[in-house]
Amino acid sequence: MSTKLKLNWFDTILYLPLISLFTAAFVIPGWDKKVVILFSVSIIAIICKYGLNTIKENYKDPYVVILIISAIYGSALYETIGYGSGEIRTLIVVSLFLLTFPKERINLQGLPLLLLLGAIISCIYTLYISVYLDIPRSKQPINAIPLAVTLCLFAIVSLYLFFETKMKVLLCAFFIFSVTILITETRGAILPLSITSGLLLLVKIKESNQFKKLITTSLLGFIFTLTLSYGFVEARVNKTVSEIQSINKGDYNTSIGLRLQMWQASPDLISISPVFGLGDGHKQALKNLYNDGKIRYSLAKFSPGHYHNQFIDKAVKSGVIGLTLFLLIIYFPAYQCSKASQDHKRYNKLLVYLLTLAFTIACITDTPFSQTFTLYPLLLLNFFIPRAKFK
Repeated sequence: MSTKLKLNWFDTILYLPLISLFTAAFVIPGWDKKVVILFSVSIIAIICKYGLNTIKENYKDPYVVILIISAIYGSALYETIGYGSGEIRTLIVVSLFLLTFPKERINLQGLPLLLLLGAIISCIYTLYISVYLDIPRSKQPINAIPLAVTLCLFAIVSLYLFFETKMKVLLCAFFIFSVTILITETRGAILPLSITSGLLLLVKIKESNQFKKLITTSLLGFIFTLTLSYGFVEARVNKTVSEIQSINKGDYNTSIGLRLQMWQASPDLISISPVFGLGDGHKQALKNLYNDGKIRYSLAKFSPGHYHNQFIDKAVKSGVIGLTLFLLIIYFPAYQCSKASQDHKRYNKLLVYLLTLAFTIACITDTPFSQTFTLYPLLLLNFFIPRAKFK
């Protein structure tokens, strides 16, 4: 077998888990569990080719160290007070993959095509499930919230790379992702997408001399996106207004109302075990709060599995230690970029900042970090984006 052919086979195996993020993730039920096999095959292939050399190089990488510590802490809680098995599995698999991954092989030149492919596949899936089959959001094969947050991250990458490379397929991918997100009716993804896209556009308008062209293109794109998804946007807006009106009348037994109740109850829950958290015992603690008259019956009956705010959820379930590790995973890449010199070509600072901001906003009303469907792309983007060249 020729050397070139061997390299092609190795590259295919090496990048297969990453490729699946944009393809198989949207068509294979339970992808987040099955992808472990692809990561395992890649890790074995890397070790067979490089031995322990890549591990010796990567074990000092701060981000890899943070992931490993987080996986160990999560595993310890899992064996004691309880912790999400899916999150632990993802942290272990990704940390091992990044621990062995050869940094000289970080090459995302094929990312534009993958983004377009992911946009088309995810849009077809969403239209088929939400429109053709008319399956309610709560019963869809892929939870609409982590799906939409993942697409939000991909959309931001697409728009950023469009401005950097001027590749029209990336602009096309961005608009398809945007339409798909609106179809999912997920407020927790629509808001961060709108804010980060707007900020990116403002930055590019400031840097560019083509003010009129950018404004015109943006307005046309906005009208195009809104036109295609108007019915879904209108339905979500009407529901939001209805929920706010219910809260004003004292009815908190709504999506927004229950969230407010969870957040109000969080200080009492956190105070019970502030260092390590309550783990699976948070549900019993919530019942105790109801028995003490500190929360409404509607919240006690709902008995949430999580608290629709990632920061609160981490503090309640895994304490200040778990919250700190979560914050490091989310914000360390942005900190790392801020310390890099301005002429460091490998650091896509603005993109890292935008992804961090988008995920932060998404974490305010839900727990995307605890959803393995979103956790995989988040961790991998946080690692590869600051270290990749796109030009």
